[in-house]
Amino acid sequence: MSNIPVHLLYTLLGVFSFTCVLAIALFKRDKNKCHWILMAIQFVWSVRMLIYAQLFNPERYQVVWTWPLYIIMSLAYAPLFYLFTIELTKLKGITTKDYMVFIPMAVISTLFLIIYMGVSQSTIQIMHENVILGKEALSGPKGINVIEYLCFNFARTVTFWFEAGVLLWCGWCMLKYEDTVNDYFSSNSGKSVSQSKLISVLTTIGVVVVLLREAVPDYEQQINLQKIILILVTFIFQLALTIMAFNIEYSADDIRHMIEKGDARLSRNIFNENRQEMTISNCWKNLENLMNEQKVFLEPDLNLIELAQRLGTNRTYLSLAVKQFTGKSFSDYVNYARIMYAQQLLLKGESAKNVEYSCGYLSSSTFYRQFLKITGSSPSVWLRKQREQQGDAIQ
Repeated sequence: MSNIPVHLLYTLLGVFSFTCVLAIALFKRDKNKCHWILMAIQFVWSVRMLIYAQLFNPERYQVVWTWPLYIIMSLAYAPLFYLFTIELTKLKGITTKDYMVFIPMAVISTLFLIIYMGVSQSTIQIMHENVILGKEALSGPKGINVIEYLCFNFARTVTFWFEAGVLLWCGWCMLKYEDTVNDYFSSNSGKSVSQSKLISVLTTIGVVVVLLREAVPDYEQQINLQKIILILVTFIFQLALTIMAFNIEYSADDIRHMIEKGDARLSRNIFNENRQEMTISNCWKNLENLMNEQKVFLEPDLNLIELAQRLGTNRTYLSLAVKQFTGKSFSDYVNYARIMYAQQLLLKGESAKNVEYSCGYLSSSTFYRQFLKITGSSPSVWLRKQREQQGDAIQ
């Protein structure tokens, strides 16, 4: 890969990102707001990479629009990713205040354009050789006004830290997204939790790599390795975003609509002025009865809101009851009940394949992961140990 021209690698990365946009647009059905923002993110990244390729192309970097457009695309990426993260992970959804994240982009872009239009072509060439190609350490290139150099480098540095700060915050929110899913659903299937974790990790790796690049004194010797690592991380990052787009079935926005619909139905059909407010203790007692008698935990799509409606309570009481009496999230509580029931079926001679569907799991991987998490072993190993213990007891 080191023998391939850098501008060609960035061109391929830009084309790949644009292909991802087309794949989501053409093949993903039932798009929600998250999907449209994701396509905008992929498109901006595609344009950004194609422009970056021109900056590394010794025959094309002198095109006047290259630098300003690259700065604008770089600054647009982070706000879009911020909006995507809000829409995916926050129950409040995108508000008017959230669009203020575009203000830094507008201010920095405007200042950069003012500075850029006032410098000569020779200055742009010198800055290109130092800031992009890394022919000299960034400690004061020759043949350029110090003020101009500082302005260029300031725009580059501010762009990086603005993007890094927003993306790291988004990565942290995506890690916390699993907690939101577990609070409302019995399964995180279709909720893009695994892709969220991968994206947060890749975001951190990308930021760390760039920080290490800035800390390395001999920038020229390290630049190729740094670019290759960033290109690989970016490729996996864009691929993970595309996979996430096809896996997203629920976002925090969907959860919010479920809550609003459930609360409206609850207030209309269940509560009235003569009904005594249900205590958390009563809520837990009713939940236990429902779980034991009707075995609702076996329903694959069981969620907190629908279950609260059946119990004649609200989601807050139900969530508090589960947390107070078990110390578990709603998802962990339901999965524990499922695995306990699965153990009974396994001891009766049922096959693991039949057990996973009987217990409400739609995929073998989810069933095995939950079984391992709760029992510490796979179904086959657990069953063998149980039979060995029974044999020892008989002897």
